[in-house]
Amino acid sequence: MKCLNCGEELKEGTEFCTNCGVMVQESSANNVMEASVNENSVNSNNVVGPSVKPIDETNINNQNMVNNMNMNNTNITNNIDNKVVKKRNKTPLIIISCIILLGVIACLLYLFVFNKKSSKQIFVDGFKSATSELFKDDNSSKKSIKNNMSFNIQANGTGIDNMFDAYNNIKVSSDIEIDASSNKLDEEILINYKGNNLLGFGIYGRNDSVYLELTGMYDKYIKLPITKEQYNSLFVTDNKSMNEIKEALDTAFEASLDNKYFTKSSKSIDVNGKSKKYNAYTLTITNDNIKDIVKNFVNNLLSNDKFATVLSSNLKVDKSMVKELAGTTNYSNIYLASPIEITIYTSGLKETYKGIEFKTSESGNQYALRYIKIDNNNSELVFDAGITSLKFTINESGSDNNKKTTISTDLGIVKADLVTDSIISNTVNFKDIDTTNVVEYEQFINNSDDILNNALENNKALTDFITEISGKMNVSNNTLDYGLTY
Repeated sequence: MKCLNCGEELKEGTEFCTNCGVMVQESSANNVMEASVNENSVNSNNVVGPSVKPIDETNINNQNMVNNMNMNNTNITNNIDNKVVKKRNKTPLIIISCIILLGVIACLLYLFVFNKKSSKQIFVDGFKSATSELFKDDNSSKKSIKNNMSFNIQANGTGIDNMFDAYNNIKVSSDIEIDASSNKLDEEILINYKGNNLLGFGIYGRNDSVYLELTGMYDKYIKLPITKEQYNSLFVTDNKSMNEIKEALDTAFEASLDNKYFTKSSKSIDVNGKSKKYNAYTLTITNDNIKDIVKNFVNNLLSNDKFATVLSSNLKVDKSMVKELAGTTNYSNIYLASPIEITIYTSGLKETYKGIEFKTSESGNQYALRYIKIDNNNSELVFDAGITSLKFTINESGSDNNKKTTISTDLGIVKADLVTDSIISNTVNFKDIDTTNVVEYEQFINNSDDILNNALENNKALTDFITEISGKMNVSNNTLDYGLTY
């Protein structure tokens, strides 16, 4: 028998074609075989030719069935192919999702398990951030720094406004010109009132000598007693030594502290008029642990070879003598009347440094000084003395080389702003000074009283300022005319 669909030779009784899989009907198979046998037989008229057989409806039905089955098979195949394609299209998304999930899990494990810092470590890291500005390197050999400072004081009260108007007309400026390559130095401070120069101070370094100028007070330069070595040290910026000192101090400070001295808490602080929550890591120094802390700090610091080298070089002594100081220091006299709490404030998963606070007490009164960073440009400084609290807001704008800083406070009846503008550049302009118009320092000291008296008599701007301020601060019966009693 043959398959009606593909013509494959099949065994009798086969229900499905082994080649194409189509169902095979037995009756259909018999009809096909019968037609094949009689194909070349002789017809009733003895004419040789193919035998004509009437159309059998069964064959038609079978053929339709085959066609339907072929269509069904095609649809099934297409559906399977579509599902495979869709499954393949989803595979990259699943892989990406798994990678992201694993990344999140890794970050969480790093933050909360593998990178979990102790209270001591977080405190030390924050303390380093707070003190980093003290050891900020400046390796420029040629620079100019210009600062301008002005006041803006407003008050509500009888008479007090006029007094503060006088202060608002005061301008302070400073100018520093330094060039290490030529060993020249200019430092000037000038106080101006209503456009007139009141007082000025200038220090000038020329040819291994330093001269002092008192503008508005004395008409000669004062030559200061300074050696050539001391003069040259003014222009030496040893960044390597500064870094080594900072590193030694940080290492000794960390090594001198025990984990048991620290506590962690969560504190809500009023900052910029809003209550904000911070993580607080507090180091408590008491009379019980102060001796151990100081002793460990000194021992670790003096035993640091790099620090000992820098210190011995500056003190002009042998390095071994520096290290011997650790064993000869007496710590028994160290006494702390009241505990001191130093708190580092942090926030976020990374415990980002936000501020520092010093707190102590005396005679039952608590005193605290707290500095908090509000954002990159704003910060707040608060001094709390229990019944009295002073708050200063600090705003910085501009770049490191051209920065404006405003320090503001609001005391209720008095509001004040201190504004400074600082410009740093590599363009220097040195002042021409007459080194022949000079007096020695000792000679100036011997005649200082006469010099100052002459300055007050001859400096009209200064005498006018003193007269104006005195007239606005009339004192009668221990009461100032603007209503404040002392």
